[in-house]
Amino acid sequence: MDENSIPVSLIDAIKARKQMERDAQLLANRIKLLQQEEVKTWKKIEETRKRTKEIMTKKRHQENEQKQKSGHLSERERAMSEKRQTNHMIREERRKEFENLKDSIQIAKIEEAKKTRMERNLNDRRKREHLESIREENEMRKNAVKASKEKGKEKINHLKAKKYEEFKQDYKKRIEIEDIEKQNTEKEVMSMELLEMELIKRLQNTQQIQQQVTQDLEQAISHPRKSSYGAKATF
Repeated sequence: MDENSIPVSLIDAIKARKQMERDAQLLANRIKLLQQEEVKTWKKIEETRKRTKEIMTKKRHQENEQKQKSGHLSERERAMSEKRQTNHMIREERRKEFENLKDSIQIAKIEEAKKTRMERNLNDRRKREHLESIREENEMRKNAVKASKEKGKEKINHLKAKKYEEFKQDYKKRIEIEDIEKQNTEKEVMSMELLEMELIKRLQNTQQIQQQVTQDLEQAISHPRKSSYGAKATF
């Protein structure tokens, strides 16, 4: 019997298992980024809430000071000045957040490209090692056949049959092992995909909270408290 008659390719099984492992690694990277983004979003929410509280406290303090001053500026002029200052601070904060986000994305892209290159180099090295192993096995098999010819045709045929059967069983066993590892990785990928979906939903909810507290901040900036004289600042 010829070894090429075996229907299942060990190389194909190894490739399938490695591809599943790469998919699992990419999914793990996405989950990590989602978790990091959720942490960043919650941090921004807390900072926005803190900023809103500071603005409201500052406005109350300014209202108390306004009651004690004869005033050199009108209520409208002070409100417009405060608004300009606050808008400037908000624009600066948003600009910094945008720059930080761009830097984070760029770093993530660089890291992803670096990992891809490392994986490609590792796969190339494994491929070379595998081809070298096949070459060595073929060389050993060739030498064994050559040595066996000296012991007679019958013994050679018997030895060939025995070695082929051992090779076939070992080949089959290695394929089964690769299939088992691939199935285990598939289960892990399914679990990670469920985690990814959950993280995406959580991040969406967190972003909604961030949007609400941002609106609270903008409302706090755009709608100052009434003074004790009943006058309301307009912009």
